Amino acid sequence: MCKIRVKPGIFILLFTLLFWGCKSADLTIMGLYEKKIAAGETTEKDSTEILQDNSESGAPLFYGIIKDQYDNPVFEPDVFLQSENGIAGYTEGDEYGNYSINKVFTKSKNDTDKTIIKYNLKVTAEGFGDKTIPVKLIPDSSFERNFILTKLGSISGTVHGSDGSPVKEIDLYAYGNSGESYFSKTDASGFYTFGKLEDDSYTVEVFNSILMFPLREVNISGGDDVTDLDFNAAKGEIKGRILSGETKLPVSGSVVFLTLEDLTVLSAGQLPEIKDTTDTEGKFSFTGLREGEYIIKAVSDGLGEISEKAEVQKGKTAEMVDLLLMPEGIISGKISGYGVDEKSHFSLVDDFGNIIFTPNLEIEDDGKYKIKNLAGGVYSVTCYSGDLHVTKENIVVKSGKTTTGQNFEIPHGSGVIKGKVTTNSGVPLFDVMVFITSEKLSGHVFTNDSGEFNISQLIDGKYELVFSNPEYPVIRKHIELIDSATLCINFIVNK
Repeated sequence: MCKIRVKPGIFILLFTLLFWGCKSADLTIMGLYEKKIAAGETTEKDSTEILQDNSESGAPLFYGIIKDQYDNPVFEPDVFLQSENGIAGYTEGDEYGNYSINKVFTKSKNDTDKTIIKYNLKVTAEGFGDKTIPVKLIPDSSFERNFILTKLGSISGTVHGSDGSPVKEIDLYAYGNSGESYFSKTDASGFYTFGKLEDDSYTVEVFNSILMFPLREVNISGGDDVTDLDFNAAKGEIKGRILSGETKLPVSGSVVFLTLEDLTVLSAGQLPEIKDTTDTEGKFSFTGLREGEYIIKAVSDGLGEISEKAEVQKGKTAEMVDLLLMPEGIISGKISGYGVDEKSHFSLVDDFGNIIFTPNLEIEDDGKYKIKNLAGGVYSVTCYSGDLHVTKENIVVKSGKTTTGQNFEIPHGSGVIKGKVTTNSGVPLFDVMVFITSEKLSGHVFTNDSGEFNISQLIDGKYELVFSNPEYPVIRKHIELIDSATLCINFIVNK
């Protein structure tokens, strides 16, 4: 089989020759200009003219040799002569790096009136950095211009999972000590490559959530091509089954989430969670895991959710983990009072101290609500509406049962407590919290850019107002709101 190597620098020339069926250098350069016009890079429409032609004299306008930094010739470099109007000349060097440009073309009629014209000579070559130098074209003159290109290196290899199969379309980054970063992505065979790397020390990293691919360090010196820098996922595993707590039968279609407990070991951009779905036998499996402690959470419609911890140790496979899902418990009731709408929300704390910030919640237009998918236990439930909230303690939930009548009323009045928080030197403190509590409700607000806060829709009664911030002493003020008044309470804090 014959292989044809088409270099990017001469693609335009080949296109022109094939289209016109002509080997004329004049038409070749015209084709370059026409391509630029089609691409919108120039609006010049006048015909291309030959500005100077040294083909017959044997003395090229520009000539020289192109080598790398180690004095080796650069194979078939591309050399462009560029004017302010675009490409004015082109040649491809030979296998020894020699080049010569004999003809110069122009798109500007004004160029023909000049005796000295400024150009740039640009040299490109595969695997090397580009080089551009300014030159001048003087009639009936020939100039030698030699180039030294810097050979650039590359890093390539493959990425495989813990079972040895290639991992496709996974992101990799190479970070140079100089601060430069490079991006690559694996193909269908798991192959990746970073090209055009300057001499430096690089750290190469694979991004793939919890899957463990170790960082690799590599040095590029003298334009080295580092191949076979392969990555293989760790071999840690967590497997288990999801069973019904009542029947002990497997639960299929349950979604199982796995989260690394210590998220600080992840790199920026890595996903902290992966998931699997149980099969007909209730089985789930996570492979290719780094060492560490994990949190397994299983969720299934009608059976609530459950969480367990598991550890992956080096050289060991975690034992089979069985998680029992009990029928879901439900808390229901009605929200009434100030600010009750679809924006109302809840948080729960179970009897183990676990906080659930976004429970499975349904709220109807009339304020009726249901909190679903709860495991059996005792909960502290807080309902938030606007800046205020109300908490109910010791709500008992039983598996498969609905705990009804858990109503929340956010008291609604017309009293206002407002004020300002400043330092003892009068500087306002913005975006700090002021807390308010009473027997019936609690809440908090943030100060604005002027240090001001405002808590409205309050009923008459006794309140405690608290300013608390880690950088300042805590200040408490006990106040009483009477006849729906507007009270102004300021805080002056010492730095």
